[in-house]
Amino acid sequence: DGSAGTAKLVSVGAVHVTPAHLKALPLVPAETWAWVDLEGDTPVTVAVSRAAGAAGAYRVECRPTNTRLTIPPADFTATDASGTVVVDGPRVTVTGVRGRAADGTVLAAADLDFTATPSRLKFDVTAKDLNAKRLPKSWQLPPQALIFDDPKLNGSAAIELVVRDGKVEPHGTGKATMAGTVAGGTGSVEVRMVGDGTRLRFDADEK
Repeated sequence: DGSAGTAKLVSVGAVHVTPAHLKALPLVPAETWAWVDLEGDTPVTVAVSRAAGAAGAYRVECRPTNTRLTIPPADFTATDASGTVVVDGPRVTVTGVRGRAADGTVLAAADLDFTATPSRLKFDVTAKDLNAKRLPKSWQLPPQALIFDDPKLNGSAAIELVVRDGKVEPHGTGKATMAGTVAGGTGSVEVRMVGDGTRLRFDADEK
């Protein structure tokens, strides 16, 4: 009837949340979960409000622990993850994420902005002691970085994905060091990441 109102739903303690549960949330566009997904135990708060004569607004907040967090556009998954995920209308923020990936530790944050066209999805990731040989093949790390026995990757990256007409344009920069043993000795390789709008490119310099 166009009148103002608010409603808030709060889970009693942590609940087990699956991708199907997230996609079924009322007023939250299902495509939101194509960019960030989680499964695990988390308290959930859903708030819906509407000013008089205006469209409804919504906010969903999750604070997962011991959770699998996936960011499909980056082909990235962290397990045993904790952090905060907030869906505030057409904007998703992921903050304070700490989880396990490739036998190491990952810290991450994301700002997924669907308020304008094109959509802009920003990711900040810090990696600590990741096993480079267990990273996704889609990352296409340079072969020089994989010559070591159990190479450890440490570094950080800032990535922006521009989504235009259903196509993803990757931009960003990053830098990491891979170190390990090889042929009875030790060595390291500096890896630089650059996104040129077409793909994320990795280059390596031996030290």
